Amino acid sequence: MEKWIWLTVALLFAEACTAEEELAVRLDHAEILRLPAAAGHVIIGNPAVADVTVDGPRLISVFGKAPGVTNLIVLDANDHVLVAKSVVVGRGAAGAVAVHVPGKDGPTERSYACADGRCTRMPAPSSDAAPPPLPAAAAAPTAAH
Repeated sequence: MEKWIWLTVALLFAEACTAEEELAVRLDHAEILRLPAAAGHVIIGNPAVADVTVDGPRLISVFGKAPGVTNLIVLDANDHVLVAKSVVVGRGAAGAVAVHVPGKDGPTERSYACADGRCTRMPAPSSDAAPPPLPAAAAAPTAAH
C-alpha cells in the first residue's frame, strides 16, 4: 500500500514538473511566450511541427503547423538558456479528447470537449446535431489508491 502512495506522489510531482516545461499550441493557432530577458537565439527542433517569430526582445510567438511534439530553446546574447520547453501541437484545445473507434470500414474519430468532469461529444463536420454527452465516469479514468 505504501508503495502505491509513493508511486502516486512521484507521478503527481512529475506531472507538475512537466506541465511547466510544456507549451501546448493548437494546430493553425499561435501562443505568445514572454521571456525573462532579451532573446539572442531562438531554436525550434522541428520546424515542420511548429514555427517561431520574434515579436520583440522579450516576446516570441509559437505557431502550431502540424500535430506532433518538438522542442523550443531560447538563449540570451551570452548563450545562457532562457527557455527550454517541449512544444505539443494538437488539433483540439485543452480539454479536448479524440477517441479512435474501430469499425468495419476502418477506424473513425470521435471528438469530445471535456470540462468540469463531463465530456460532450462534438458533432462531426458533416453533422448538424451533437450526440448525447458521455458520462464522466466513462470518459475519465480514475487513479489507483
